[in-house]
Amino acid sequence: TAFALFFSVGVICAQDLEQTTNTYNEAATLLNEGNNQAAIDKFKEALSYATALGEEGAELATNCKDIIPKIYLSQAKDLLGEKKNDEAIAQLKAAISTANDYANNQDVVDEATQLIPQVMMSSAGSLLNAKKYNEAAALYQEICTIQPENGVAFLRLGMALNAGGQQDSAVEAFIKASELGQSANANKQLAAFEQSKLEPVQKKIKRTIDKVAKSNNIQSVVSANIMVSGGKDLTAEVIQALNPQVK
Repeated sequence: TAFALFFSVGVICAQDLEQTTNTYNEAATLLNEGNNQAAIDKFKEALSYATALGEEGAELATNCKDIIPKIYLSQAKDLLGEKKNDEAIAQLKAAISTANDYANNQDVVDEATQLIPQVMMSSAGSLLNAKKYNEAAALYQEICTIQPENGVAFLRLGMALNAGGQQDSAVEAFIKASELGQSANANKQLAAFEQSKLEPVQKKIKRTIDKVAKSNNIQSVVSANIMVSGGKDLTAEVIQALNPQVK
């Protein structure tokens, strides 16, 4: 009886190993046919069988753990070639997640981790060019969180924020970009920002000049320029504009 029991257990284990091997082979066939998602599902099925077998299924389990993250990474690259960035990012994240879960494939983790911000930068750039400033800013902010040393991301974050009307936050982003090696471009943006703040006052001064130029009434100029400049006395600037020879 004991022998019969031992024999029957051995037969069951052999059948389970055969089933696991067949499932693994089916997955490999699907992969060769280019049916990647179905292959992933089948490899995961084979992995569950192999894990249940313990030591006997260890080699098959290792093979499944090695291949699954690589398929996700391969799918991501295919999607990038088709300009499907959002779907590609999802596959890259799946590659990282499965590789970490299986505690292997550090190369896959490293490559996918490097690709994600690159893909996000491309998507954010498209949003910025399409004048979808708030969406672009949100994506650039996410990149800056992932890569806090990415000066270009901070620069473009500032551009998106500025265009979207969030000037104070834009200035902070430009300053950070400058600290991260983008000083030339960031300073240009900051200079343009400062100029944009001056333009309304300059326009008011010009209108004031047009009104009092004929009379050349300096007292009128003084009163008018203080009014249009919010209380700041710009008499010298107005007089200089009226008579460039005055120093």
